[in-house]
Amino acid sequence: MVAPSSGPTWKVVVRDIDDAGSSRLVQSRYKQTKPYNLVLPYYMEKLLTTGLTRQAWGSASLPHTGGFANVNTGKSPIDLAVQPSLIDDHYATERDQAINTARNSFLSWLDEAAESAVALAERKQSVDMIANRGKQLLGAALALKRGGPVALVKALKLSINPKVRQDQKRWSRSRQFSRYWLEYHFGWAPLVSDIGVCIDRLQKPFTEEKLSAVGARVSLAKSRSSSYYDGNTTDQWWNQEGSIRCKVGGVVRITNPNLYLADRLGLVNPATVAWELVPFSFVVDWFVNVNDFLASFSELHGVTFDNAYHTWKANVKISYRRRFIERTYYSPPPRRIETGGHFFDLQTEGKYLRRTAGLPAVVLGVRPPWRVSVKRALTAISLLVQNGLK
Repeated sequence: MVAPSSGPTWKVVVRDIDDAGSSRLVQSRYKQTKPYNLVLPYYMEKLLTTGLTRQAWGSASLPHTGGFANVNTGKSPIDLAVQPSLIDDHYATERDQAINTARNSFLSWLDEAAESAVALAERKQSVDMIANRGKQLLGAALALKRGGPVALVKALKLSINPKVRQDQKRWSRSRQFSRYWLEYHFGWAPLVSDIGVCIDRLQKPFTEEKLSAVGARVSLAKSRSSSYYDGNTTDQWWNQEGSIRCKVGGVVRITNPNLYLADRLGLVNPATVAWELVPFSFVVDWFVNVNDFLASFSELHGVTFDNAYHTWKANVKISYRRRFIERTYYSPPPRRIETGGHFFDLQTEGKYLRRTAGLPAVVLGVRPPWRVSVKRALTAISLLVQNGLK
């Protein structure tokens, strides 16, 4: 038997030059057999030197980038450019935020799928039919006990034939109820059959749906500068900009609607209810995703997934500039004279993509401070006013 998937296989392509155009591509992927319906892990990073300007004068040496061949060794000054572990080392918080927002968006779609009008209407119709058929059966049984075969036939909306009238004359409620009930099973059997069909419909899971959701785009921006004098003068500037976004998806089936609904009502995970009862807990949730973290322990109860995955994709550009002035010491008298220097301007770009099987877990952490919300501002002002009036 052929395995449905194999791998991973790695691909590494390096163009190692000490100039613009230096690049490094790394890919890891799996192969699968027909019908090609599996969502498999995928890894990709692409590092590229997009621009390079350098100039040296006097006795100063010309700076070099070192290329991307041994980027993991931190060759100077290429360690100031994009790196394979750039996201993990410098933007882990932003990555987690992107994953959390995509996860929340996905669960919102899941709620809509579970509460779709068609699904609820079918279940409501089934419950109503069970109730109606039960009432009809109860009415027929009571009619037979109280009024005999004629009343039973009328309750079942069947025609009264001579045999029914003859049996009515010999009717003995205590001894003949079971016999007549079974004798007219062709009248009540369809009602029982309808109940069975409705029960089967209620036991079936919701129709599976292929859902996916993309989270908010999180900015990746940092800048800094430094300047120092050790006889020579060095001025440096860094500017990093970009964004990261996550997508969550999979084929969803709600296998236990009652359990799923019970969790949404707060009956499965009392911790979420307890947190909601804490005064101003929603204000804490503005800054730390406590409620999301607590809810994650039960929010997937009654749900199964096939080919679930989460993928994050990031693009980062880094500009690095350095101005160096070299001075030579002459004595006597003590003095330093500029004898050379260099100017170095490097632009690099990194593209990153990670696809992982399964739904991501909620990462508990502080929300980014740059998330601006008018609703949050108005609520904060309202709380301030309310407390001021007490």
